[in-house]
Amino acid sequence: MTIRGQNLLFLVPVFLVAGLLIGGLKWAADTNTLRSGGKEQIRTFAVALQEFLEARERLSPNPGLGSIQPEILKRDLNRVQQLFDLREPEVTTSTISRFFWPEASSSAGAPGVVILNPETREPAFSYAPEGFKDIADQVKDLTREAGVMVEARKEGIYISDFDVSLNSPDNLWALAILKDQEGQEYAILGVQYDGSWIQNEMRSSVVEIAIGVLVSALAGIVIALFLSSILSRTLRNLAEAASKAADGDYDVKIRSGLIQEFNDLGNTFRTMTSLLYDTLDRIRKTLIEQEQFRNTDDLMATFRSSAYGTVAIQEDWMEAQMGPLRAHIPGHFYHHVARGHGHLFIMGWVHDSSEPDDLVASALCRFVDSQVAREAQTEDLLKSAFQLFPARKLIAVEIMPNPAHGVSYLLDSEHSGAEALKEEFGSVPESGLVFHTLAHAFGQRIETALRHMERGSAASVHEQIRAIASSGEDGVVLYIRGHR
Repeated sequence: MTIRGQNLLFLVPVFLVAGLLIGGLKWAADTNTLRSGGKEQIRTFAVALQEFLEARERLSPNPGLGSIQPEILKRDLNRVQQLFDLREPEVTTSTISRFFWPEASSSAGAPGVVILNPETREPAFSYAPEGFKDIADQVKDLTREAGVMVEARKEGIYISDFDVSLNSPDNLWALAILKDQEGQEYAILGVQYDGSWIQNEMRSSVVEIAIGVLVSALAGIVIALFLSSILSRTLRNLAEAASKAADGDYDVKIRSGLIQEFNDLGNTFRTMTSLLYDTLDRIRKTLIEQEQFRNTDDLMATFRSSAYGTVAIQEDWMEAQMGPLRAHIPGHFYHHVARGHGHLFIMGWVHDSSEPDDLVASALCRFVDSQVAREAQTEDLLKSAFQLFPARKLIAVEIMPNPAHGVSYLLDSEHSGAEALKEEFGSVPESGLVFHTLAHAFGQRIETALRHMERGSAASVHEQIRAIASSGEDGVVLYIRGHR
């Protein structure tokens, strides 16, 4: 699968999920807004009619229901209806709603009104604009529902609850208690208002959410294509540079990109190839000047010798022996550097067992030499070597005198990465310490055998360790013994 395909598979669903989440939040917000807006509209009409009728009752010579004059009240409501028809008020503001459903977005008008006798619940007045059904029976049914009149008397206004969805009710309902000058209840006011615009707004919300999800998916595709082009171009550039380096062209050019991590990788690659080029160039010049070698194999053998020469150290305070158990394994390396009054031993292996990796291992050892000469901190120079060169594992032991003591470091790309696992030991015992690149089981056998080994020279102990290894088991072993 290409990088382009991977980006499309991972980014598009992420953007789709983000679009759906935003759509869900919008649906919840629209639902809440429309519920509040619908209740506020019916409340406004109910309160306005309640105050109008109560004011008329106070001014009328006839108290209570006697103040209601049906013909005059119907005339006034017809005038209100005419005003609504002239103004054509839009109860929705959605552009999509006005575009797809222009008639539904202007359907609201004057409310339907019913006035009931509070004792008999019979209508004293009923008015329904054109398009409304006779609402007197519906208001009577509403007053019979449990708790409705209790809430209406307690709050003064009762608004029938409704669900905001694609199946929202066509009409909104409200009840109000009419009271006379003495505060006595004389009528029940029922108000019906057209609520079909809520369904229309919910349809508009669905269309907007669908458009948002589609835009999110398209944005995911565009960003995926953009990122994949950047990644493909950068990786292709690195692959071409690696191919040239494999063919011997170490003077490679790597273009900088938009992604900083790839730029860092390119800088690391350039540093590694530059070190290899400088080392080979110095050796080539030395060989040409001294005419000591006859062919390229001799040159390569000299270059590699810095990483594979057997190490034997004799001091009055310690002795050490480091080398392979049997024969050199391609890609493995071991090296010793004198560091002040002490010694630094390193060993490990690079990623593959091949001839070019022997050159990389040798370059790593020469890099350590250069950093020691610059008096770099041990842990820092090990991290730098581990990051610059493709090593799988790097083991380092630093020993200091009087008495023999030191620190061991382990860098493992498969477990700890570039972070060094550090362990200090206060002294090196006369029985000695063993460090190796073999499996854990080999280390356990050495620890058992050390208790029974004859204490000869470090070289003889190294030979005894070689004898412990099973057939086909090979690797680098470092034995260190302290002297009191």
